[in-house]
Amino acid sequence: MPVAALDIGGSSVKAGRIVAEAPDGQLHVTPLVHHAPADEIVTRLAAAIRLCGADASRVVVAVPDPFDHAAGVSLMTHKFARLYGQPIGPLLEAELGRPLDVRWCNDAAAAVTGEARVGAGREFTRVLGITIGTGLGAAFVVDGEPVPEAGGVVAGDLWRAVTHTGATADRAFAARTLLAAVAADPATGGSEFGRDLAGLLAPAVVATEAEVVVVGGGGAGSFAEFAGALQAGLAVPVRRASLGAWAPLIGAAHLSFPG
Repeated sequence: MPVAALDIGGSSVKAGRIVAEAPDGQLHVTPLVHHAPADEIVTRLAAAIRLCGADASRVVVAVPDPFDHAAGVSLMTHKFARLYGQPIGPLLEAELGRPLDVRWCNDAAAAVTGEARVGAGREFTRVLGITIGTGLGAAFVVDGEPVPEAGGVVAGDLWRAVTHTGATADRAFAARTLLAAVAADPATGGSEFGRDLAGLLAPAVVATEAEVVVVGGGGAGSFAEFAGALQAGLAVPVRRASLGAWAPLIGAAHLSFPG
């Protein structure tokens, strides 16, 4: 059965129809304004679901934390604040006028799962993946399934780490930080970013016994700027994500509707 998979970002929602862990049709991008009224956000999300086909009653939405996935309730205050505390599934059903089976999952875990199963990490058993976007996301996947903790490391919490500059990893390794570093110093900005990122990831690679590091998210578009320095600081291969915007959609569909 088809799954309507959505990935909510700070400025858009990406949606696609997934069948058997593969895209079935085109990717749709619907603009979002994260500080818009709740009803406007719900209308945009419903429109994205509608683009995936009327027969796609199974819906999964990949969202950033904090979010109560079981209840379908956003706990974010830094964006989409107007949705705070509201069960979103019933609002989507009301907007579309039909019943839905709506499920929710973490966006980074979904993206890394997609890459681990059918993307850049598919040849490896133990995959540590990161997403460089509005902030830093991370997940650890073993045999195609996310593992919350391994070797004392909770990959999903790497964004909370504090760097040597005093900034959180979420801010230090965001796409905008990378672009600013390269713009300020085209010769060394990317390399410094890569070295600092390797410093964050190296202990996690050792502790989890990861076999590869996969880098995705919007920041992967500048992979060449920092890949050499990142690889030099890690003892395992570094791969750029290969599925693009489909990675979180494929991963989310598997996590919520396996088989």
